[in-house]
Amino acid sequence: MKDRINQFLELLTPLKKALMGYIRYLLWNKNDLEDALQNVLTEAYRKFSRFEKGTNFKNWLFQVASFTVFNMNRRYEKESAEERPLVEGTEPVGIELLRNEGDYQKLLQNDMSFLEKVSDETKASLGLLSQKERSVFLLHSLGELSYAEIADTLKIPIGSVMAYLSRARVKLRQQLTMYAKEGGYL
Repeated sequence: MKDRINQFLELLTPLKKALMGYIRYLLWNKNDLEDALQNVLTEAYRKFSRFEKGTNFKNWLFQVASFTVFNMNRRYEKESAEERPLVEGTEPVGIELLRNEGDYQKLLQNDMSFLEKVSDETKASLGLLSQKERSVFLLHSLGELSYAEIADTLKIPIGSVMAYLSRARVKLRQQLTMYAKEGGYL
């Protein structure tokens, strides 16, 4: 029993920071963060006996986290992504991107100072993504999982992973450019 706990903790330790970030940004109700983390770790440990040694523990752990948090989010899924209010003054994404391309390029030249100042806006932007878009984006950026690993983790085709990631990037790019303009950074 103790050996099993040590094995689990040994595999978990290098992934804790990425796992916590993933759960934090995937979870809709931020007040449930401690509960979500506890649920994920409890569920992962409970299922650890089914983990096949030699396979990708990181992928397996993020899969457990995804489904555990998805279940928690179902309670808060009253309004779908399509029903959420649009940000006032938005245009179709393609037109907005073309209009803001120059601004976005300026933003990229000084991105770190901007991102340090808009962390709340960045978090709010993630909240505008659908659950699948957010999951794919976070697994790719925080979890550093490949397209194939994300597809396996979320049990979706690789083409869907690429589509969700692309849409997430477009939406985040649009929102962050808007925040930069409103904040006077552009």
